[in-house]
Amino acid sequence: MPDLFHSLHKTDIGHLRIIAEFWGLELESNDFDSALEELCASLLDLETVSETLDILQAPAKTALTELINTNGKIEWSVFARKHGEIREMGAGKRDRERPHLKPTSTSEILFYRALIAKAFFETDKGLQEFAYIPEDLLEVIQEVGATHISPLQINEPLGRPATPVEKSFEISANNFILDDATTYLAQMRIGGRVATSETSGVSRPQVGLHTLLTTANLIKKDTLHPENVKTFLEASRTEALNFLYNAWLKSDTFDELRLIPTIICEGEWKNQPQITREFLINLINDISQGKWWSLNAFVKAIKEK
Repeated sequence: MPDLFHSLHKTDIGHLRIIAEFWGLELESNDFDSALEELCASLLDLETVSETLDILQAPAKTALTELINTNGKIEWSVFARKHGEIREMGAGKRDRERPHLKPTSTSEILFYRALIAKAFFETDKGLQEFAYIPEDLLEVIQEVGATHISPLQINEPLGRPATPVEKSFEISANNFILDDATTYLAQMRIGGRVATSETSGVSRPQVGLHTLLTTANLIKKDTLHPENVKTFLEASRTEALNFLYNAWLKSDTFDELRLIPTIICEGEWKNQPQITREFLINLINDISQGKWWSLNAFVKAIKEK
């Protein structure tokens, strides 16, 4: 992995000063190259790293520990889903808006302290973007981290690894939901039928899509929310997918149970979909990354638990 110097080499003097401020440092040089060397030397000091880790917020410590436990890097899509995105902006906009003072995610907290960086690395699937801790900084963090970063509680995953037969047919993940969402929004725009649970002749997947888009505030009272729809359609596929994912993840109104065709929820009984969702995702997160896992055994173990 790139070291700290090369991880910061494509930034600017303003970015270096933000990092220095969070580490309680003051850069003496106004020259970028000199300031970069000065900053890197300070950030690799054992005592300085120790002090910074001491005051790091708990969610940031957790994210950092996850990276340490995976040899310092995790696929960016996986890391960002759990710890949030880093808003992309140029130096001018950054200096005006000062996002480091109002971070919207744990990823931003770590990024503006130079504790993580992003880069593309070669994998078996080709180039993929990763979140990583600069290599020389990782070594220092590992040296002092045992007493300054609370280790993650490692839970034994439910179920078992997949057998050769179970993993012989691979079904790739996709982002087709974005195409379905765009088509449905366009249908609503031209006055097409709205797919709610009260609408006759519509499928459960259509009702589920309508509910998700409502949860994401793209639809309000069965009509389009123009500004939000515009922002959604202009976003990259990665940004749009993360937007829907986060809306689903945090929603207490999107209820998967009531979308199952064979289940009828009668009376005043109510469940707690967001709490159930969080519980299941935590169970999934206990499974090691990059390892095939038996779905049937996993579901059976959940039922037994």
